[in-house]
Amino acid sequence: MAFSDALRPLLYRISGQPPTKYPKYTAKLSETYQLTPDKAVDIARAAAPQATPYRVQFPAFGGTYVVDLVDRSDRILGERHSVVLDPDSGAILLQRSPGDVHTADRWMAALAKIHIGSLFGTTGKALFCLASLLTVGSFASGLILTWL
Repeated sequence: MAFSDALRPLLYRISGQPPTKYPKYTAKLSETYQLTPDKAVDIARAAAPQATPYRVQFPAFGGTYVVDLVDRSDRILGERHSVVLDPDSGAILLQRSPGDVHTADRWMAALAKIHIGSLFGTTGKALFCLASLLTVGSFASGLILTWL
């Protein structure tokens, strides 16, 4: 995780696939938009009905609404969907489905899940908790042996 800037390009080369390019949108400096956040979520839900919205990026941070949705049945990526919406018309400018996720990004997501202990669900969290307790126990036993 600490070397993701170096690891990601290496994973792109290993996979043999070029990095996925997504269009960039310029920010509109407007105080009001025709599309409300609730309506943006509704449009995104209709575009990916099997997924649950978990994040909404407002137009002030990139010029568009970006609604990220997740289907939690996938252990690694959580089957992430992204829907980019025009804040004035509500038109879908870009829709990214789980199949669009690059192999290198799937590997980076797996590393992040390993890092936080959630790759294997509750069982993985329990194993990582046990491993961390063993580390503390090893440190404590080392102190005791040194003291004796």
